Amino acid sequence: MSGRRKIARPIDSRRPLFLTLKATSSEHLLNHKATIEKILGAQSERVGARIYSFAIQADHLHLAVQFGGQLLYRRWIRATTGLLARQVPGVEWLHRPHSEVVNWGRHLDHVLKYIDFNRQEAGLIEWSHLLVAEFEMNKWEPILAGSAAV
Repeated sequence: MSGRRKIARPIDSRRPLFLTLKATSSEHLLNHKATIEKILGAQSERVGARIYSFAIQADHLHLAVQFGGQLLYRRWIRATTGLLARQVPGVEWLHRPHSEVVNWGRHLDHVLKYIDFNRQEAGLIEWSHLLVAEFEMNKWEPILAGSAAV
């Protein structure tokens, strides 16, 4: 894994985070979608994170997720990346996660559409259209939510 942050990752507990997790090998993530979804859901439940959208690509994951603070983010990212590396054969992380704090409104809409586009690119078109319809009904409601309030 390359790169080392000089400062703590910016986290705002009131706003979502756009995360990209990049793996070294291709096709391993797409072949284990159910495992990845199960791990994301379980870890989000464990720390109380809210996942608004996610896309599984051949060699990376995109997520729009909200955390209650820096400590919960660290617990979630360590557990999630560790479990994915152990349970999805051949997955090693190429870089540290890329993150960007997302503003509510137009910025979040843009991020969710970008994630949806990535889902379509990966060949998950039918599921993607279902998610878009769900998103329009429940604008900015998490699709995977932890039990703790964020």
